[in-house]
Amino acid sequence: RQWQRRELKSSRMKPQWINEVAEFLAGHQISAVAYVTDNEVMTKAIVGEFRLRQAAAIAKGRQRVLDADPNDTRIADIDALLDRVAGAPGSEHISHDDFIQAQQIPELVLECVRRTCLRYSEPEWDSDFERFRFVFDAKHPDRLKAGERYVHEGLERMIGSTKRLTLDLPLEWAERPEHPFRQFDDVDGQHTLLSELLGARDWARSEDDVCVQLADVVAGTIRSVIELGAHSPRLQAYQTLRAVLTDQDGYCLHVYRFRGAPQPDLVRYMPLLRAWPRDEWLRRVSAGGAVML
Repeated sequence: RQWQRRELKSSRMKPQWINEVAEFLAGHQISAVAYVTDNEVMTKAIVGEFRLRQAAAIAKGRQRVLDADPNDTRIADIDALLDRVAGAPGSEHISHDDFIQAQQIPELVLECVRRTCLRYSEPEWDSDFERFRFVFDAKHPDRLKAGERYVHEGLERMIGSTKRLTLDLPLEWAERPEHPFRQFDDVDGQHTLLSELLGARDWARSEDDVCVQLADVVAGTIRSVIELGAHSPRLQAYQTLRAVLTDQDGYCLHVYRFRGAPQPDLVRYMPLLRAWPRDEWLRRVSAGGAVML
């Protein structure tokens, strides 16, 4: 209302408005996770090669299922997944850009949960863990795009089948079986049930959900400072957002790439990567009683 806007659209906001949003996020101890995709690293050739490798892995898994039970009801779903990933003719087309986004969302979602658990582990935040709500930015008002549906239908599978994706919980929660997050434990209390945690995902248009709008402002700010560096009109806002974006080790950005892709040119990212200088982080670790090698 103050800005006479019904929606916070990053590309249409003045730098001062962006600064105010950044200050709001930092002032209310709101946390955000930022994954960056570099087009100079994730070229069409790299993405195409990765999709073929993924399709080959799915085909091997399909054969194992088929060998175990030729009448397994999962075969049809596996075939549909294989066609989507490989981009087979006649299948529902997923563009390379949408495929990249779909591949990183499972890791991003799990990192959001992990960051939430570690950053808000104190008892004062317990009530906020009663329920998790996951809202994704829908590009169409009445249907999901092929890449969006790919994520919507397979999010649990994509996380659960990737060995490197693990969820680290605060150690002190092991002694607190009453903590609300423990409602997502399995019967042995050793694993988190993804189906219970992720629940029903919401897909919302930006104009209908303020969280999507805030995420758009953060993403637009990060893109601006990466592309324009010190000349970005949003540099001041990014400096404020460092406290919002930082993980427990002081890193603000994760540059996402597929296995086999070249390393990104970190020179353009180094001024933006950390919330505080590395030597300051070491002093903090030392002050906390950790052993430094």
